[in-house]
Amino acid sequence: MAYTMADVSGMSGVSLDELSQYVDAGLLTPAFVGNDPNDVYYEKPELLKLQQILFCKELGVEQEEIGSMLQEDPYDMIQMMQ
Repeated sequence: MAYTMADVSGMSGVSLDELSQYVDAGLLTPAFVGNDPNDVYYEKPELLKLQQILFCKELGVEQEEIGSMLQEDPYDMIQMMQ
């Protein structure tokens, strides 16, 4: 199932501006874009990545560091979070 940016914002409590910042920073990439370039959609893998981003931010990890952490093997990411 695909979710719009507004859907993701409502489900996560993250503002549209903050979601846009994650996209602009390369931390979060939409699953696909609709006919209108402003219509972006997210699916389960992107929602999981958003959870990782938010968890890192809650731990106080700087945004610049989050990008490199997301590149790690998922098992390594879990180890770092523990």
